[in-house]
Amino acid sequence: MSKQPTKTNGDANHKPPAIVASAAPPAHLAEYTDQAGAGTSQAAEDNLVPLIYVLQSNSPQVDRRSPAYVEGAEPGDIWLRNAPKGLEIVKGEEGALVQPCYFYRDVGEWIPRDDGGGFVGRHNVVKAADIQGAKQDPDDKNHWLTADGTHDLVETRNHAVLVYAGGRALPYLIPLSSTGHSVSRGWMMKMNDKTITDGPNRGRPYPSYAHLYRLTTEQRKNNEGTWFALVVEDEVWASAEQAAAGRKLHDQFKSGEKVAEAPVEAAQAPGNDAAGEMGGDHIPF
Repeated sequence: MSKQPTKTNGDANHKPPAIVASAAPPAHLAEYTDQAGAGTSQAAEDNLVPLIYVLQSNSPQVDRRSPAYVEGAEPGDIWLRNAPKGLEIVKGEEGALVQPCYFYRDVGEWIPRDDGGGFVGRHNVVKAADIQGAKQDPDDKNHWLTADGTHDLVETRNHAVLVYAGGRALPYLIPLSSTGHSVSRGWMMKMNDKTITDGPNRGRPYPSYAHLYRLTTEQRKNNEGTWFALVVEDEVWASAEQAAAGRKLHDQFKSGEKVAEAPVEAAQAPGNDAAGEMGGDHIPF
């Protein structure tokens, strides 16, 4: 039987921020409830979920001279793109409180950095080899190319999460590729270690959104350079309200109601993906 974490939402020192409910609407708006949704869109393309980025020393977001500079950003910080003012930058040593809600794998297609770089799109497959005509680099078995050999194919493990910050629950996606796969697998082990102790589902893992985690960053180094990577630690069990919010985001991703936005320019150490993990030079991010 897996050992259960001892923290609960009753721990004064570890209680995560509550989800702040909006004020009740004025009474006169009740007459418009028969027009629910008018003037809004629930289409996935109009409700794109932003990505989480780990900033590196060469990220434009940390360069004061760059038009992409984000106030207060430093290497090793976590960037919550499009977050409300004052919440965009999370210091890496402090970390972000997140609730994993949905997981899926896909393959990203990229223009090589030497050809200008840039994101092309996502393939709804698990392995690059599943893409028609994909070619394996004879010099690197982990490097795959499109059939014409012009674009890189990058296998990615994606975690849809709620980030708790400033009294809000903000939906984000964490894409992990290359050595980021090890971060993703380690996180999945933590989730699967939290098993139900009684009833018909005894021994099976709780849903991912039953627990919250702390994401911090740490500096790593190899012969390709130095970079900051994510570290995942257990934090606290979700409250009933948080679990309900997590299940909602899970269902929205599963149904396709919500999808991730395309990555934006966020220059990183050689071979980094959006979440700041190190890979081969073929990864154009």
